[in-house]
Parts: sequence; structure tokens; C-alpha cells
Amino acid sequence: RMAAGVRVIGLTGTPDAAVTAAVRAAVGGTGAAVLTGPDRAALEPEADTRVRWIGTQLMIAMVVLGGFVAVFVVASTAALGAAQRRREIGLLRAVGTTPGQLRRLMYAETVVVAVLAGLVGVPLGALTAPLLAGPLVSAGMEPAGFAVTVQPLALVAAFVTGIVVALAGVAVVVRRAGRIPPLEALREAAADRRAMTPVRWAAGLLALAGGGAVLAGVPR
Repeated sequence: RMAAGVRVIGLTGTPDAAVTAAVRAAVGGTGAAVLTGPDRAALEPEADTRVRWIGTQLMIAMVVLGGFVAVFVVASTAALGAAQRRREIGLLRAVGTTPGQLRRLMYAETVVVAVLAGLVGVPLGALTAPLLAGPLVSAGMEPAGFAVTVQPLALVAAFVTGIVVALAGVAVVVRRAGRIPPLEALREAAADRRAMTPVRWAAGLLALAGGGAVLAGVPR
């Protein structure tokens, strides 16, 4: 009672309801607040809160960028696969496969690949994510004491998101493949149009040059 400068007292242990009730009874009438669980964030220094918010923004940007890139990578891969399987698709259409059946086939293939990739990627992510804590603290993106813990809900969300992103990337290709007439799909590959037209080459090279300029300029 004589130590008026003590503002926070921390208790360690398992914060169950009985312990919380006992602490509240012990400090009753003193005007002290008992904070448990997420409510303890109110005690965090404002400077740490700002640093933590910067780190949160960085991680959100990384997730959005990763999803954005994944959609385009999956779409490009699916488009290449559909082009290489043009004669196969034509044969399936010629023997009576409906556009709906063809779409379901390609969606099912995508789900199988996405599930297998998720079964490998999610455990790898859980193992390597804690390694990010040190660099984030050193870079000033997270406050001292920051640690990455394994959250089962986050792992499930990552697994489901991977499947959704894969299906989103292949959706356009699947619709186009379902509309290919059998006779057109059975044409010889030499008669098909080139995938990379001069306009696409120019756009791709410009995008590559712009990306290189951004990578060179950001650290400065």
C-alpha cells in the first residue's frame, strides 16, 4: 500500500475462472482492474502497439500478394495444361463428353493437386513460420518478445484458402475449355494460334522491366 508507483502486477499460471474470481475478490474495493486473456492488450505500451500494427500490415500485404500471385500462376499453368491437352479435350468432346462433365473433370484435377500441395505446404509453413519472429523483431516490425505460435485455425484457413485460390485460378480456363468445339480442338497443333503474340511479348517484357525497377528502388 505504501508503494504508490506500482501500476501493474502480473500473475503467472493458468488463468481459470476460479483464479480470476479469487483475484477480483482480493483487490475488491481498491479500484484495481483485473485483466485476463486478450484484455491484457490494454496494458501494452503505445509504442509497442504501433510497431505491432506495422508488422500486422506487412503480414497482411504478404498474404494478399501471395494469393494474388498464386491465382495468376495457377491460371497460367492451367491454361498451358489445357493447350497441351487440346487433342485430348477434343477426343472427349467428340465421344459425347458434355461441357459440364469436362468442367467437373478439370475442377476435380485441380482439387486433387491443391489438396496434395496443402498437405505438404501447411506442415512446412507451421515449421518455418516461427523462424520469422527474429527477423521481424530485428527489422522493427514487431516489438521485443514477439513469438510466432502455431494456431490450428490458421493452418486450416491456409489449407482451405489454397484450394479456393487454385479453383479461382483455373475457373476461367475451365469455362473456355468447356466451350471448345470438338472439331476445332482436334486440329493439328501446327495450325493453332501462337500462345505468345508480339503484344504479349511486349507486355511481358515491360512488366519484367517495371518489376526490376521497383525491386531496385524500394530498398532506397
